[in-house]
Amino acid sequence: MHTVDLGAVRQRFLVILSPGDEVIASLERFVGEHNVQSASVNAIGALSRARLGFFDLAGRSYREIIVDEQVEALSILGNAARFEGGPRLHLHAVLSYPDGSCVGGHLIEAHVDPTLEVIVDVTAATVVREIDARTGLQLIAPPG
Repeated sequence: MHTVDLGAVRQRFLVILSPGDEVIASLERFVGEHNVQSASVNAIGALSRARLGFFDLAGRSYREIIVDEQVEALSILGNAARFEGGPRLHLHAVLSYPDGSCVGGHLIEAHVDPTLEVIVDVTAATVVREIDARTGLQLIAPPG
């Protein structure tokens, strides 16, 4: 186990995404433009389609879950850190179908419709991701 002191929330943004915006690309552009080194992210809204993933540790790859219809984004949670000098988001989502059933997983891609309301809490720390040799994933690096 390791601990990273994120310090206080330095700045809080409300980012409102519009129909057709791709969630990860839009948010990575936002954190890049604002030179964010570390942040927590949470969002609600609706999506026209999405690709989620479940990480198969043995296979070292994601099993994709395709969502090809309008869904409510009940919760999108995650963080922003630095990877190879640029911004990198790690987000998970719980999405609801019209009948109330849900699907969730690692957010690979998602397209907004009609809106996604995102809170970005920027912290004072710099958090860096590195490739983990065992899994091949971009994991938060231990401090120091």
